[in-house]
Amino acid sequence: MFRDGAISMNLIVISNKKYPTDFRKYLMAAAELQSAVAIHIYAWEEFVVTFQGHEICRLPGAGNEKVVYEMVRKLSNGPSIVLTGLGGRLSKLAISAKRYLSNCHFIYDIYDHFQYGAHGVDYWRWRWNDLRWRYHVDSSIVLSADLMQLYPGAYHLNNASHLTPPIQKAPIDPERIVYLGSIDERVDWEWLKGVVANGIHLDIYGQVHLAKAHIEANLASLLHNNPQVKFYGRYDNNDLPEILSQYTVGIIPYAVNSPLTHYVNPDKLYHFLNCGLEVVAPGFPQALRLSRYLHLLNNPQEWNNCVQGLCNSPKAGEWRHQDYTWERRWQELVEIVRLETA
Repeated sequence: MFRDGAISMNLIVISNKKYPTDFRKYLMAAAELQSAVAIHIYAWEEFVVTFQGHEICRLPGAGNEKVVYEMVRKLSNGPSIVLTGLGGRLSKLAISAKRYLSNCHFIYDIYDHFQYGAHGVDYWRWRWNDLRWRYHVDSSIVLSADLMQLYPGAYHLNNASHLTPPIQKAPIDPERIVYLGSIDERVDWEWLKGVVANGIHLDIYGQVHLAKAHIEANLASLLHNNPQVKFYGRYDNNDLPEILSQYTVGIIPYAVNSPLTHYVNPDKLYHFLNCGLEVVAPGFPQALRLSRYLHLLNNPQEWNNCVQGLCNSPKAGEWRHQDYTWERRWQELVEIVRLETA
């Protein structure tokens, strides 16, 4: 619990993602802009501590918990918010933080449903870890509003983007569009093939996750049968301003009525809109919630009608990017903790 009179808070992120690929690094940067100390701890196979954007410590996981967390406690030196996501089978490295970090408010950072398509033994392992996190933390935040149904009492901290709109917006070009994001079980390949069949030029940026033969085969088939589709592989979020400046339309080809897309709140939605892009997507739940700013397209055969909407009734201009910054989210997170600890 925080000491009485504490007026500022630091941020400690404990993650199963390394700092360069963890989207929470932008929340850390926002905290630092407001004079907070922000520390990232990768706690999976090993400990990697990042401070002010630089790796300062790397140690094997087993037996080094006390050393790592005592160093972090000295660096933060004050009341801190500790964000802890579901770390899987080695989450004990993160759970041990509570033993060594004092004057901290621990928050379960729930950015997706723990099941994510798991079945059998994997499902029960994830369910056990999820229950364990709930027991060890002081409160919870969810990225998707729908997850509040599964986590009563949690707070909704919406997604955001580190990107900002261009000073001058280019004319809309519906013949050249972009998709960036994970290429995994969430992609609706039939929808994507249907859109591409309209002859549009599509550039894809992303990593093939959960590498399974059928996912890789679907991507290979799409590229082979459509020479106007290009795949550029992995991207770094820091490079998004340069990448997205080349486009005026983005698509999010997520499956509708899938358990894998019911609880997602994809960051590419916010990247696209913050960059001023028009966004086309089928009606998965988060797209429906933001339909005021999107062009919903459930049937790719209606692409021509969609193009008319893109050109004649653009929607991205109604988006208030200043409401979807990480600086705003950091302020909201601090207020949540102040309410919890008042």
